Amino acid sequence: MTNRAAEHAGPIRSCVGCRTKQPQGQLSRLAVLFDDGRPKVTYDLKRRLPGRGAYICADNPKCLARVIQKGLLARALRVSDPDLSILMSRS
Repeated sequence: MTNRAAEHAGPIRSCVGCRTKQPQGQLSRLAVLFDDGRPKVTYDLKRRLPGRGAYICADNPKCLARVIQKGLLARALRVSDPDLSILMSRS
């Protein structure tokens, strides 16, 4: 890919689980919402939710498993003890 083509590929983001860099459209965005003061992680399908977000590989279940097992989302989203129930149902 030439520099000119790279400029038009869109934003590049890193997967929280495996740290690979990919175009934003190839990754799933996770965002944190607060439900009664408790942080709850949810998929941000339209990439429009406010606040901090984190990206994981959309097509690699190992990344999701690693994120859950190692608690990487709490660090990436800068929250403590987030509710990961929506992620657990997909892993």
